[in-house]
Amino acid sequence: MKKLSNNENQLEMIMKENIQKIEHWSMEFMTDSCDHVLREISDYLVFLEENYGCCNNLLLMQFLVEFISNIKMILRKEYQASLSDFLTDHELMDLFGRSIRSGTDMKNWLQNFSAHLAPYRKRRESSSAFAVEDVKRYIKDNLRNNFTRKELADLVHIHPDHLSHVFRNQTGISIREYVTNKRISYAKFLLCHTNLYISKVALECGYENAAYFSKIFRKSTGMTPKEFKKSASGELSANIESALTGEIKEDKF
Repeated sequence: MKKLSNNENQLEMIMKENIQKIEHWSMEFMTDSCDHVLREISDYLVFLEENYGCCNNLLLMQFLVEFISNIKMILRKEYQASLSDFLTDHELMDLFGRSIRSGTDMKNWLQNFSAHLAPYRKRRESSSAFAVEDVKRYIKDNLRNNFTRKELADLVHIHPDHLSHVFRNQTGISIREYVTNKRISYAKFLLCHTNLYISKVALECGYENAAYFSKIFRKSTGMTPKEFKKSASGELSANIESALTGEIKEDKF
């Protein structure tokens, strides 16, 4: 990376460019899988060290203020908790005094703070499990409707990034993949058991564009909706014929 001159305007510019990244780090920091976040922050602090020699105190202060501000917001908004539940005023003041001395001191404090949050993470993961089940039920009952990740997160009062994290942890797939799987499963049912036009099936499964629905369906099943319907009808007819033939043979004995 190109070295930057050490002035406040450039420092503020760097912080503005990293606001979104720090917000993401703050959210991930509150989960059980925060080790990778600590590594990413550590790399960021190393970058500051390399570009400024001794890590600039003002930049460390700006990073810490932004980071703590996000942590406070997450605690208050989503879990009705506060930073004082984990740190006394003395500890909070102490961290501001020590952590901004160098990148190494900042990393040490983050590791200690992470340990303070361990009991909270366990409680949070437990409540998140119920949130995922609520989201899955909502998806099942609203396959016809369009909804965003944020709207799903708002339903269960957690951050969208955290919902994505716990949803994948519990299901093994993303929210988008889960919704698609449910919609395709419902489409198969409608194609097999109703006489609805494919365009109507698409609408019932949340796809306003029939061509896009066919593309997604084929990607998932290897067949177009029309091919699937024909195949399912043929298989059903064969099963009925086989069942009737079996009954006739049994009657002969």
